[in-house]
Amino acid sequence: EWAAAGVVEKRKLVFTASLLAVFVSLMWTAGFPQAALYAGLYLALYAVLTPKAGRRLAVLACGAAVGMALALPQIAATLELAKVSTRAGQDAGFALWGSLFPPAFAAILFPGLNPVFSVSFYIGVLPFFLAALVLISRKTPWEKSFAWLALIFALLALGKYNPLYAFVIQKFS
Repeated sequence: EWAAAGVVEKRKLVFTASLLAVFVSLMWTAGFPQAALYAGLYLALYAVLTPKAGRRLAVLACGAAVGMALALPQIAATLELAKVSTRAGQDAGFALWGSLFPPAFAAILFPGLNPVFSVSFYIGVLPFFLAALVLISRKTPWEKSFAWLALIFALLALGKYNPLYAFVIQKFS
């Protein structure tokens, strides 16, 4: 019986990796490469932050590798065109442009501040209080991983106002 359970588990992992490969391939071929990179970063962080990270990382790596192999012709063409893009050869200031000014987070709750900070991400009062309720309630390991992901991506949104992010961009661009 345990052998049959092992076979079923392996089939689930293969199916998950195959489905991920299809989605990764579609993101690269039918979407924006930047969105594919962000989604890949999100999935990698999610796999690291959740329980049983080893198995999830293996499935993620296999699915991403096969998906990128399927999309390789499109990726090669994109890399070829990237050399003549208006974004090629830009300095660190270009990468840090559009960073979220820290007080702009207040616009999540106060829509009148959207034009002041040139943002538009008002979510409303009820979702804000529900999110606050989630933050103060007891969390499962899954919920903790999503809370960490939200914090990481909020810090990335700060761009030049996040000293570590600004340092990395200036060092490697």
